[in-house]
Amino acid sequence: MPTIELYPIPWGQEPPAHLRQIYEDAFPPEERRPWTQLFGPERCEHIAQLILSDDEVVGFVVGWELPSSHYFEYLVIDPNRRGQGLGSKVLQLLGQLYDDEYPIVLEAEPAGYSPMAERRLAFYARFGLTVQPFDYRQPPYGADLPGSIYTYSLIALCRKQTSSASSRRSTAKSTVSLQTSNVYPTSKAL
Repeated sequence: MPTIELYPIPWGQEPPAHLRQIYEDAFPPEERRPWTQLFGPERCEHIAQLILSDDEVVGFVVGWELPSSHYFEYLVIDPNRRGQGLGSKVLQLLGQLYDDEYPIVLEAEPAGYSPMAERRLAFYARFGLTVQPFDYRQPPYGADLPGSIYTYSLIALCRKQTSSASSRRSTAKSTVSLQTSNVYPTSKAL
C-alpha cells in the first residue's frame, strides 16, 4: 500500500511543472485561480502542499485557515493515479493535520454540473463529507475571467473527537504521514 505524504510548498517556489497541466485539465478556466496566484513569488494567505505517494509527486492541495474552518479549494490528483485510494488517504491525512473542533470544508461544483463534479461529490460522500444546506456563487478569479454562472456547493466534514475517530486515525498513520518541515525535499525525485 502506498505511503502518502504532504509537503508544504514554500512561497515563490512552483511545484513540479506537470502539476500545472493536471490542474488546468481538472478545472475549467472560471474555476481556476491563476497559477501565479497559487504559486507566485508574492506572499498569500493560502496553504499549498504537495501530495507525494512513495516519493512521487502525484498532486497538491490548496486551502486557507479561516477563523471557523479549514477551507480547501483544490484537491488535485494526477488522473493516472486516481482510483487507487490516494484521495481518501489525503483526506485522512488532512483529518489528522486539522484534528480540532473546526470542520474541514471543501468547495465542489453542484450535482449535475459535469461528470467530473458527479465523481467528486460521490468521492466526498464515500468519505463522509456532506453537502451543506446553502449555496454560493463564486466570484471571478481575474478581470479577464467570467464569474461563475453556477451556484456551488460547500462540502463539510464535521466531526467531534471520539475514541473511534482517534482509533481510525491511529490506523491511518500506518499508511499516511505528514512532513512537518517548511519545504518539500528537493532531493526526492520530483
